[in-house]
Parts: sequence; structure tokens; C-alpha cells
Amino acid sequence: MVRQRGQYLEEALQKIYESGRDLAVGETNLPLKTFSDNCSYTLEEIVRDGFYSGEPAIDDVLE
Repeated sequence: MVRQRGQYLEEALQKIYESGRDLAVGETNLPLKTFSDNCSYTLEEIVRDGFYSGEPAIDDVLE
């Protein structure tokens, strides 16, 4: 079961990356070949605390 869940998450990550890549191509008008075919990060890296070290987004609408 855990292996199946891990495989599902890996496949979902790839699909999500591809969707984001397609959006980036549409918004930037850069050729698809500009972007990697696969996500540069592993699922383990993404879920690790501190993965995103930037500042959290501030939503002025909520203030």
C-alpha cells in the first residue's frame, strides 16, 4: 500500500510539473524545450521542511 501511494504521488508530481510547465510556456512564449521534461526536485525534497526558503507571500486582500 505504501509503495502504491508513493508511486501515485510520484506520478501526480510529474503531471503537476507538466501542467505548470505548459502554463509557463503559454505565459512566457518560450519554447517547450526551454523547460526540463521532469521536475528538478524529488518528492522527498519537496516535502522536506525548509524546501522553500523564500519569504512567505503576503496577501494584501486579507489585511
